[in-house]
Amino acid sequence: MSRQNPVPATALPFDPFAAVRELPAVRSLHGAPLHFVMSLRFCALCRAARRDPLADLAIHFGNVEAAGAVVALADGVARMWPDSFEVCRPCCPRLTADESTLAQMAHYALAGNRGAFSALLDGFVRARRHDALYDLSTNTVVALQGVMPNH
Repeated sequence: MSRQNPVPATALPFDPFAAVRELPAVRSLHGAPLHFVMSLRFCALCRAARRDPLADLAIHFGNVEAAGAVVALADGVARMWPDSFEVCRPCCPRLTADESTLAQMAHYALAGNRGAFSALLDGFVRARRHDALYDLSTNTVVALQGVMPNH
C-alpha cells in the first residue's frame, strides 16, 4: 500500500531565512521610532544584567525626563504586551516583529494619530490597553523631542 505525499510537488523548498530577510532594517528608522527601538533594546540589556537603565539613559540623553519616559514605556509595554516583548541585541541590523510594531507606534504617536495607533494594535493588544500605550508613547515622543538630533 503506497502513501501519497501530503506536500504538493509544486511546493517550494522551505527557506528558513525568508522570514529574516523580510524583517525591516534598523537603518530604515529615523527620529522617534529609532530611539524607541534602541532604547528598549538597551532597557532589555540592563534588565537582563539586573541593572536599572534610568541612570545610563539619563546620561545618554542628557535628560532625566526623557530617560524616565523611556523606562515608563518599556515597563508599560512589558506589562501590556500580550506575550513577552521580543527585542534584538543593539548590534542586530534587523527588527523583530515587536520592534517593528513599536516603531510604528512611535510614528503614530509623533503624528498624533490615535486612530491609526489603535488600528495598528487591534486584534493584537487588548483594546482597553490602547489608550495607556498611546499615552506612554506620546509622553516618550514629547520627552525625546528635546534630546533627538535633527528633530
